[in-house]
Order: sequence, then C-alpha cells, then structure tokens
Amino acid sequence: MVLEIKARSSFFYKFTAFMGPAFLVSIGYIDPGNWAANFAGGSRYGSIMLVMVLLCNLLAILFQSLVAYLTLKTGKSLAENIVERLPKPLVAFYGVLAVTGAMATDVAEFVGAALGFSLIFGLDLLKSVLIAVVFVICGYFLERQGNRKVEFLIMFFLAAIGFCYLLELLILKPEIDSLINSKIKLDPDFLFVVLSMLGATVMPHNLFLHSDLIAEKLKQRIITTKDFPVVFLENLIALNLAFLVNSAMIVVAKDMFYDCGVAVDSLRLAYHTLEPVLNGWAALLFGLALVLCGLSSSLTGTIAGQNLLEKFLPVNLSVLMRKMIIITPALYFFLKGLGEIELLLLSQVVLSFVLPFVLIVLLWFLNKIANKYLLILGWLLTAVIGVCNGILLWTAIF
Repeated sequence: MVLEIKARSSFFYKFTAFMGPAFLVSIGYIDPGNWAANFAGGSRYGSIMLVMVLLCNLLAILFQSLVAYLTLKTGKSLAENIVERLPKPLVAFYGVLAVTGAMATDVAEFVGAALGFSLIFGLDLLKSVLIAVVFVICGYFLERQGNRKVEFLIMFFLAAIGFCYLLELLILKPEIDSLINSKIKLDPDFLFVVLSMLGATVMPHNLFLHSDLIAEKLKQRIITTKDFPVVFLENLIALNLAFLVNSAMIVVAKDMFYDCGVAVDSLRLAYHTLEPVLNGWAALLFGLALVLCGLSSSLTGTIAGQNLLEKFLPVNLSVLMRKMIIITPALYFFLKGLGEIELLLLSQVVLSFVLPFVLIVLLWFLNKIANKYLLILGWLLTAVIGVCNGILLWTAIF
C-alpha cells in the first residue's frame, strides 16, 4: 500500500495520468489556417518562415503556460474566472467574444476537413463538409464515454499527421544545405503572411479549452495546484510536436514550390502540384493529413465552444444541442456558397479581433499571482499582437 501511494505521487505517474489537455490544444496549432499560412509562406519566402513559425510557437507556449498557471493557482478555468470576477456586462461581452471565436475557428477547421475529403474522393465542398459534420457528431458519443478517450483519439490523430509528414519528407528528400543557404526574398506581402501565421497560431478558443481541461483534471484530483511543472512539461512536448509538423509543411512548400518559383495561393493547388510526385503518393498523404487535421481540430474546437456555451449561456441545453449551435455557422457559410479562401480569411479576421481581449483579461487576473517579469513580457507581447492583428484586420477589410 505504501509503495502504491509513493508510485501515485511520483512525477512520472502524475504526468502520464494527466497527459492529454495540451495535445488537444496542439491540434489547433496545425489547423487549416496554419496549413494555408505555412504553404503560402514557405512557397513565397522559403526558409525564413521556419524562424517565423518558431517565434509563433514560443508565443503559444508562453500564453498557454500562463493560462495553465492561472487555472492551477485559482482552481478555476479562465471562463469561470471571467464569470465570477468581472461585472455582468463584461461577462456578457466576453461570452459573446469567446463563443464567436470558437464558431469562427470551427468554420476554418471544417474547411480543412471538407477540402481534404473533396481532394481525396473528388466530392464537391458541401458534400464533404456534411461528411465532416457526421464525424464530429460521432465524436459526441465518444465524448460521452469520458474525456480520456477523446484525448487518446486526438493524440493518435496528432501522431498520424506527424507520420504522414515524415513520409512526405522521405518521399521529397529535401536537401539540408538548400534550407540553410536559401536566399531570402521579401516583398510587401511578407508582413501579411507572418500576421496570418500569428493569427492562426495563438487562438483564443485554445486558451479557454486548455484552462477548462486543466480545471477538470483538478476536480478529478489527478493533479494538484502545486503541479505546474507537470503541466508545463506536457505543454512543451505537445506544442513542440505541433511546431515540428508546421516546420515540415514549410520545408515541403519550400522544396516543392519556392525553389521552382511557384507561389501557392490555395491548398487545392498544393495538392494538385504534389500529385505527379511518385504517382500521387505525396498528394495522397497531403490530403489524408489534411482530413485528419480538420476532423481533429473541429472536434476540439467544438468541445471548446460547447464548454464556453455551458459557462456563459444562462440556458440549460443538452451537450448535443450546444455542439450543433457551434457548428451551425460553418454549415451556413457553405450553403451561402463561399469558397475555402473566403472562409479562411473570414475566420482569421474574427480571431484576430477576439484574441487581444482574451489576453488582456488573462494578464489582468494574473496581476498579483504571476512573476512580474513574465507579466511585463506578456503585456508587451499582447500589445505587439494587438497592433499586428489590427494591421491584419485593416488589411483584410480595405
């Protein structure tokens, strides 16, 4: 009995029992918005985009760690802190922002899943998105069996996506020397592509989702409020795995398109350009990874959205009803006939607007409990993100 207690209190036991929340979050960092930014950036600017995606990854690690720290210190999720500590008008404001961000994310993620099905099976986009909806609804029944099964499913998807890109790299065999010695060619659109990558990496719904999942682990007594090292280590592992997948996308885009002087403006073009490589195996892996990424990120985005509805909406709705509310905008925009590029652009504009408000309230709650130097860094980066997202929003509108 004593040996069992010691085993259960060990760092390794806590880590393996806890592992899952950051992996659900990491899927959001390789969603279709990231795919579009990675292939556009890699095909236009080459290896310099590897530096940009590294910087975006460091930002993601910082803010996801800060929201985890808030949850552990207060014992409550970010959404619960907002509901309990802010005046009701601000609670309503943040409720609308949070749910809108989750819905906007779902639009982009359904685009990815639908586009993947469309490319692999030759279906039109509307039929493909309906298939994606069926898969996400099936995820509802899996979720009823407990979050742990969803976490294992998402970890499997992440591993499968990484494996697809490993095979992609083995097929294409990019030269390391060409990556290191690549000439840098920048133009006025470089800032726009970098801002798109930033907007697709640090997403508001992921901050809420990570916080909710950690709060749930606290309630289940899997971890305690003193286990930040466990949470931080999982955060590092999961987000750096997502960074490696993003880097692989940029390497593929650089090797296949940048070196040939071809700028990729759509994922469909990237797929069809890869088709001749080894009788289409590279394109098939591309499409399969896109399907897996779209489905898994749609599932996590929908979970985040329904959790936010539960926290902010004063009406008691069933889980299935909340899930349907979150995915309705994606279906609406597809029925309106908007193409994938327009939908991705629309979703990124909405996320760009929501993110700074979420970061501001997060840092405000951390004011008296976090390291002051980290807070100063957080505020400075939030200001930079706010300005960058403002530029992106202005550019998108005008």
